[in-house]
Amino acid sequence: MIGPFFYIDSSELSYKGWLFDCIDESAGEQYGDFRTSPKGHSQVFDTFLEKHPGHKDLEYFEFPRGRVVYNSVAGAHTVYIDRCIRTKIAEVVKAFNIRSYVIGEDDHYVCPGCAAREII
Repeated sequence: MIGPFFYIDSSELSYKGWLFDCIDESAGEQYGDFRTSPKGHSQVFDTFLEKHPGHKDLEYFEFPRGRVVYNSVAGAHTVYIDRCIRTKIAEVVKAFNIRSYVIGEDDHYVCPGCAAREII
């Protein structure tokens, strides 16, 4: 399985937990050697916000997030995951039902809290 995900801990939304958007690798789009979900984080988050009216001012990039992609050449998944939720990677691996993976680094998956700690 592949796709974007979030870990949301928000008293404003009265929500604490994962937001996963998993699809089968075969339904993904080819991007170089990788299969990736056609859905972006903003789409997934906007759909989530529809269930929480009155919070349209929140942006997806305010929350820790990541993405699981599949390297069709190596036959393994790459998990891009914000540093502050890496200790929870086992939950991501279980939700996406993946066995073999590597952790990837990408500036797209850095929440404001982690970005602030990197500047210091």
